[in-house]
Amino acid sequence: MKLHEFVVRRLLLLIPVMVGVTVLTFAISHLIPADAAAAQCGDKCGIIADTYYENGSSGEPYTSTGELYTLDEDISIGATNITLSDASKFISEGGNGLIGNDSFTWSGKNGKTLTGVNGIDSNASEGTVVSYFVRITAYEANRERLGMNEDLDVQFYLYVTHLLEGDWGESSTYHRPVVDVVKDAAPITLEMSFFALFIAYPLGITLGIIAAVRQDRMFDHVSRFFAIAFVSLPIFWFAMVLQLFFATGTEMGSSGICDPLTEWLPVGPDTHGGCFPIYGRHDPSLTYPVDGFVSFYPAGGTGFHLVDSWFVTDGKLATLPDEFGSNWLLFKDTLMHLALPCACLGIASSGSLLRYMRASLLEVLHEDYVRTARAKGLSEFRVVIVHACRNALVPIVTILGFSIGGAIGGAVLTETIFAFNGMGRVAVKSIQYLDFPVIMGVTLITAAIFLLSNLIVDIMYAIIDPRVRLE
Repeated sequence: MKLHEFVVRRLLLLIPVMVGVTVLTFAISHLIPADAAAAQCGDKCGIIADTYYENGSSGEPYTSTGELYTLDEDISIGATNITLSDASKFISEGGNGLIGNDSFTWSGKNGKTLTGVNGIDSNASEGTVVSYFVRITAYEANRERLGMNEDLDVQFYLYVTHLLEGDWGESSTYHRPVVDVVKDAAPITLEMSFFALFIAYPLGITLGIIAAVRQDRMFDHVSRFFAIAFVSLPIFWFAMVLQLFFATGTEMGSSGICDPLTEWLPVGPDTHGGCFPIYGRHDPSLTYPVDGFVSFYPAGGTGFHLVDSWFVTDGKLATLPDEFGSNWLLFKDTLMHLALPCACLGIASSGSLLRYMRASLLEVLHEDYVRTARAKGLSEFRVVIVHACRNALVPIVTILGFSIGGAIGGAVLTETIFAFNGMGRVAVKSIQYLDFPVIMGVTLITAAIFLLSNLIVDIMYAIIDPRVRLE
């Protein structure tokens, strides 16, 4: 099978998988014992949010056409009972209403006849439109707006229909279209995840190679200890440790280590308050440009600020504070704010990569072709790096797709601690407020990224290992 045929085939297989993800996520989100309408109005659910006169069975206020509620017979002044063509929506406990434009009240109902009528001050003929007064609470308004009054299958059908039309719904938490919420959040998480993997893979693979070559020596024991530690320690705890040591100074008994080191080592300017920012994607004094990019670049940028920083025009840079007045300074600010969260995710991920690489390389080093290479007199460096590592990397490529998913999953806590408004933080907030459209949107984007990354892994298989065929 040719490469392009394999790619097309796998892309087509993604369709039923995404449909399955959509169905499963929608079902789970509606099975949880919670009420999204109640969550949004809280203790104000009983407040009257809207009032109107309803006069048509279509359910729309102030209906003027279609099937209307009308008098079934003529009535005269002072009438105490009135018969309607349809009284199903008029409550038996009584209420307020209109006959034409004249108000009246009723206290009971018998079939299609309203009883205990009061306030009929003029005659009305058969066919006159009759309305009843409706009070909508905040809770009822939320249920109507969220479509919760429809059957579950109807809700899902409407959601999928709108999804295919490019309408992912409206976020009740952010009061914006879900597409815009996800479009702003996804680049933040992806930038952090890719940068974290850029740290994790070179670090984990390099240490794994050294540990395998120096099997059962001091370096091997120490590296395995730290690998297990990085895998075992909670990522939120590790994130706070990095903040404590590298993003704080020595004031008030803080444990920051950057300030003393920069004072002692003449390798750069002294730091005050740590080497790296403690939170946020940018300095608080900087409003990152959302326009003013070069003509051939997307008008609003890509959302990947490490890249966007190099395409801001000089005119736009001139409007920024002096400390961010060049492309390099803008890039540096982004990089410095990414350093700690990406190091947290990258180092935590490198532990498992180290163990995988060590185990894989130790197995390969005992193969016959490695002994043959050594018997030919090749240097140990060439034997390990050229002959052994290429085959040892095949299992590492396998977990690349899972590593991307793990990095995105780890970003939930990391983004919360470092105050990054990425998909993880958006998902947490949406779950708290039962914002189902955003939950579905974030889930679908995450699933698509995970599936595409595994497709890339399958293609890389054939590149790294010629024995693998695209079948």
